[in-house]
This record gives sequence, C-alpha cells and structure tokens, in this order.
Amino acid sequence: MKMRDPFFCLFILLVLLTGACSTTTGQGGPSDTGQNRPSVPTPPISPDETLLNRLGTLPPQPLARGQCGLFLWARRPQRSLVLFINGSEQHARLRLDGALVNARRTAAAGDQVYGLFPEQIFVIEDLTIRLHFEAERRDGFTDGAVIPRATLSVEDATNWEVIMPAAGLIGCQ
Repeated sequence: MKMRDPFFCLFILLVLLTGACSTTTGQGGPSDTGQNRPSVPTPPISPDETLLNRLGTLPPQPLARGQCGLFLWARRPQRSLVLFINGSEQHARLRLDGALVNARRTAAAGDQVYGLFPEQIFVIEDLTIRLHFEAERRDGFTDGAVIPRATLSVEDATNWEVIMPAAGLIGCQ
C-alpha cells in the first residue's frame, strides 16, 4: 500500500483541482445562472437607421397618358418603392414619417431621359434629398428605360447624411 498512497493522493489532488477550475459562480462560468451578471443596455438606434426609417413605402403611383415617370426602389432587404417623379412636375413623391408628401425640386442637371434629369435635388421639411441615376435603354423595353444604378442621398438639418442604393425604371404611358 506504500506505492499506492502517493498515487492515490496525487489522484485526489488532481480531481479536486479540476473540479475547482470548472465550477465558478457569478463570473459567467458554467454554473452561472445569469442572475449576477450586470445588465447590458440595448444599443441606441444609429442616426443612419433613424434617418432611413423616416422614409416609407409608396403605394402604386398613377401615370396619365402622355406622361413619363421615374419609379425608384430601395436596394434593401425589403425592396420598397421609395421615390416617384412625374417628368412633367417639379417635385418628387415620397412617404416621409408615414405621410405621402411632395418634395420640391431645387436643382436639376444632366441630359434628360424621357423628360427626367439624372441629377436632382429636392427639399422637404428638414431634409435635402439628392438623386443620381444612370438610365439604360434596352432592346425590347419600349416607352421607357431601366435604372440599374441610382443613389438617394438624404441629409437632415444636423448635416447627418445617409446614402441609399436604389434601382428602378422610367415608364411612359
């Protein structure tokens, strides 16, 4: 039994040390129930999200015979119609803070495509909205053009700006 005593003592010591290392409380270890953890506050919504959330989805937009309009969808997980411009009017239609509104156009530039400028700036309430789009005329697509790439830049009164990628089309009746 003399040979077993040192090994037996060493075995007991290892079991005790291993057990002590694997059971902790209140420090996030395996036996922590979460009751002793400090609460972590929910991170605030970023200004980007707050600004983007102000823009909602437009309902279907009418287009009278003889008119052309730009329909722009957000390139986001929910591809919603976010902007409509009638080529014969001086404003952009959008849903802002839940209400359907018309943003007044303050500037326009570039070669018109079906009466629509590829660079436009609109103002409404505390927002400035800049639009840039590239139009492509494609075979088989009559009375309009495809907008494969567009950006909407939305800037608020605090100069916080969000750029939203978009795509769409120009359709004519």
